[in-house]
Amino acid sequence: FRSKHGFQLHSYHYQPFDYYDFNRGFITGYFIWDIIICIRYSWGFLWTTHGIFSFLGSFLLNFPISDHIGCYFSGTFELTNGLMHSSVLLRNYNVRVNVAVIFEYLFALFYLLIRVIGGTYCSYTWISDMLILWGRGEVHSYPAVAFLIFSLSTVMLLQYVWFWEIIQIGLGLKKTAPTAVEAIDEIEKVTGPDHHDGAIVDDKTSNSTTRKRRAVKEN
Repeated sequence: FRSKHGFQLHSYHYQPFDYYDFNRGFITGYFIWDIIICIRYSWGFLWTTHGIFSFLGSFLLNFPISDHIGCYFSGTFELTNGLMHSSVLLRNYNVRVNVAVIFEYLFALFYLLIRVIGGTYCSYTWISDMLILWGRGEVHSYPAVAFLIFSLSTVMLLQYVWFWEIIQIGLGLKKTAPTAVEAIDEIEKVTGPDHHDGAIVDDKTSNSTTRKRRAVKEN
């Protein structure tokens, strides 16, 4: 593209990181998988929207443009996820619940610092830079940059929505989704102890999976 159209590197936004090609391609592929999972398991409108705009945004960053921003949103952002995943695993298997609570508080703290504060700062500075380059006619593609700005704004809006949910849960104004043990308990109240498996998994569940579900309840 650069050789054909004579595009010049007008700013550091168009200076790619060394050895970063694989990461750009990997994160783009990851969000394709994310969209499939969101649709397959009905994760809802917000998660599916996040997956779609994250995919389109990461795809357009492959020009390459703004590797430093791509690193933050596809790398640093992910530091928060391990804490929440660890908490969910501990609660689902009803072990070390006190440790799970600590993970949840750390998740909320890192979410605030990395996704809300850091994300807002990076988004504001990047959009400001892009608008300056836009005004000078120094962007590689007006439609691509416009959609990148829209995608990033959408992703950040979702971060604020989810942070509000975190605050509501912390204040006890909203309940979290039930753990596997809690879900089985609720189902057994209605159907009895021998009929909960089908509600947790579909009709094609194998016997081994059924035994695993029962093990969760027993532990």
